[in-house]
Amino acid sequence: MAKKIIGLAIAVLLLFSVVFLSGFGKTPNRGCIYKSDKTEFDINDVTLDFCFGLSNATSRRPDSTIIVPIKHRMEINVFFIRADRGYYQDGDGRKLLSDFTKSQVDFSNPHLFFIRNIDVDEFYSNEYYFESGKGGFNCDSYNGGKPDIYNHCEQITVPKEIFDNDSDSMLFCVRPDIWDVNEDGTETYNCCQDFISVLFYYKIEGQTVTIQSKEFDK
Repeated sequence: MAKKIIGLAIAVLLLFSVVFLSGFGKTPNRGCIYKSDKTEFDINDVTLDFCFGLSNATSRRPDSTIIVPIKHRMEINVFFIRADRGYYQDGDGRKLLSDFTKSQVDFSNPHLFFIRNIDVDEFYSNEYYFESGKGGFNCDSYNGGKPDIYNHCEQITVPKEIFDNDSDSMLFCVRPDIWDVNEDGTETYNCCQDFISVLFYYKIEGQTVTIQSKEFDK
C-alpha cells in the first residue's frame, strides 16, 4: 500500500513538472494592426498608426527563460518588406513566411526597409502589452464585437522607395532574433522568436497611394 502511495505521489509530481516546464516555451499570442482615418496618401507621406504587442509580454523574455545555461543576445528590429519579392524566388516558387523566419534577417536584401530597433526590456514589458478581443487572436481592429487592446501604438512613415510597382503588397514586421554567445565571444544565430507582422496592399495613381487591407481587384 505504501509503495502505491509513493508511486502515485511521484506520478503527480512528474505531471506538474511537465506542465511547468512546457509553460517556459509557450509562444505568446501576438497582435498587430495599422490604422488611419484615410485611405489615400501623397506618395511622399504615407504615414500610418501601427499598434502591436504580445499578450503575455510582462511575464516572459525568451532569452531569459531558456533552460540550458547559454549566454544569449537578443535584438528586435522593426522593418517593412515587399511581401511578393522579399521572401526570395527559387525553383519551387515563392518561399513561405515561415521559411523567412527560420534564418537570420538579411538587411542587404533590397526588398527590406529597416525602420528602428526596440529595446528588449522595453518590448517585454507592459508597454507592449496586447489583449485579444472576443473570439481569439485576430489582426483586425475588432474581433467578434470586442476590440483588441494595444498599449503601444506609433506613427511610422512607409519609405517611399518601397512603392516601385503600380500595385503590390507589403508586410510591416516586428522581429525579435536570438543569438547564442559562444565562449570565445563569437555568436551563432539561434532563432526568430515572437515574430509580429501585418499585411497590406497599395495601388499608385500619379503621386497618390491608396492603402487597404485586402488585395485590389485586377
